[in-house]
Amino acid sequence: LFPYTTLFRSGFPRVISLWFLHRAGNLYCVTHQSAKLVGLLNNSDKVGFEVAPDAPPYHGVRGQGTATLSPLGEDTALDQLLERYIGDAESEFAQWLLSRKKEELIVCIKPHRLFSWDYRKRMADVV
Repeated sequence: LFPYTTLFRSGFPRVISLWFLHRAGNLYCVTHQSAKLVGLLNNSDKVGFEVAPDAPPYHGVRGQGTATLSPLGEDTALDQLLERYIGDAESEFAQWLLSRKKEELIVCIKPHRLFSWDYRKRMADVV
């Protein structure tokens, strides 16, 4: 999971956690066409993102980029995300997601700036 940010109408950041795939230097996510995220990205394609584990030792990458939306179509991204994050497509949850496949969109994030941090050495005794 990784969160990335968009802005509320108030100008404050909104952090949204999404499943992601890394392909050819871009990050790919899948979201339903009715998700609030779609409206936010239609208003502005600028995003911030972070890819990092939730547990120590802390390390990861943050960045800024632009996001584009396109229909999922025949792309295998949703299947790959289900495999990566829940292991298979047999659960009721996975089946529900797959049942909406025709209504899903791909979010492609093209990174423009990257920032990394790595505290694994410093936190070697914290596991």
